[in-house]
Parts: sequence; structure tokens; C-alpha cells
Amino acid sequence: MAIADRLVGEPALKSYHLLGSVRGDLLHKLGRFKEARMTLEAAANLATNRRERELLRRRRGNRSTVRDFGEGTRSIRLRSRDDWMPVGRDRT
Repeated sequence: MAIADRLVGEPALKSYHLLGSVRGDLLHKLGRFKEARMTLEAAANLATNRRERELLRRRRGNRSTVRDFGEGTRSIRLRSRDDWMPVGRDRT
């Protein structure tokens, strides 16, 4: 992540959408879901190819998010807005 963050400051890469794509994936793996979605959206806006733009937006939209319900119970959004699955201690 540190390497990708340093590259963001490089003038030659400011409009390189694939850097944003990589950063979005790394942010997601770190559990920084909101930042990941924002980074993937910014990458999609930089893409000049319609198919790449659509792919980045799909990846942004398909990212899992975590919702905390307290008492050790959380849910992870899988694919759609209403498709939540409990995880943690209370899996039943």
C-alpha cells in the first residue's frame, strides 16, 4: 500500500486509472471499504475505455462491506444491497 500511495503523487501517473484500480483492491483487502469504493470510482472516471470504466464500477459496487450490529454480531454484504449474511459468534 505504501508503494501505491507514493506512486499517486507522481505527475506522470495522475491520470493512470490502473493505479487507482490497484489501490482500490489494496484498500479493500485492508478493510477500508469506503476508501476502496471512492478510489475505484475515481479510477473509473479516469478510464477512457467504456468497458474498463464499466468493469471498475462493477468492482466498486461488488465490494463487500461490513455492518456492525453490536454484541459480537456483524454482517457482510455479499452481492446485493439486501443480501446480508451474519458472521462472528452468532452465525445461526
